[in-house]
Amino acid sequence: MNKKSKKKSKLKKILIGVAIVLLLLFSLVANEFRKMRKMRESFQVQRDAQISFWKEQGLSEEEIREKSSELRGGQMGGGRMSGPAIGVMRVFGRMTGGRMSHP
Repeated sequence: MNKKSKKKSKLKKILIGVAIVLLLLFSLVANEFRKMRKMRESFQVQRDAQISFWKEQGLSEEEIREKSSELRGGQMGGGRMSGPAIGVMRVFGRMTGGRMSHP
């Protein structure tokens, strides 16, 4: 019985260790998503302020759309890559702790 109890305690320790590692990884990923959500919200506030400024200047809806698309194109590597590809690269770069340059 002594060998069985040692095996059980060793298995319990391993399972607890795995659970702790999984919990830590989950919390890190959740924290990263929270940061990204806050960043998106701040970008949206800036975008709304910019659009209201353009409306105050008397720009038409078409001109506002053109200016918005120009700004988005500049943020996404000058239009060389699509939006989701850039987003995936940014998330991967943040999760690995490095900065990834866009081609």
